[in-house]
Amino acid sequence: MGSLRPTSTSTSGTAGIGSYVAHAQRAVSDSVKFFGRDYVVWSGQYEYVQRAAARLKIVVPVTLTIIFLLLYLNFRSITETMVVMLSLPFALIGGLWMICGSGSTCRSQLGSASSHLPVWRRRQGLSC
Repeated sequence: MGSLRPTSTSTSGTAGIGSYVAHAQRAVSDSVKFFGRDYVVWSGQYEYVQRAAARLKIVVPVTLTIIFLLLYLNFRSITETMVVMLSLPFALIGGLWMICGSGSTCRSQLGSASSHLPVWRRRQGLSC
């Protein structure tokens, strides 16, 4: 048996996609009652943002560790390696100031993009 998949598309406007979905999840759970095998999947860009966040939780620490090891192998000194590593947050802030100062938008496009939510699905293999 196939699955029934009605979809709903919405735009988060000025709210970030995470806060918009959290608000929508609360609204759906308060006002919609699901019967039997029906369930909701929050999909679209929200799903992509969640996957990216999960990947970044792994990739960023691994990358910083590799950078630290390469700097240590180059300098052979923890002190000099730490001086370079502690300058990274200041470089990030300076880069953001330059982006904002150049007239570019500082707002992430994820917060204002449209998303497809929710997707109602019926579990496979079960008869009505």
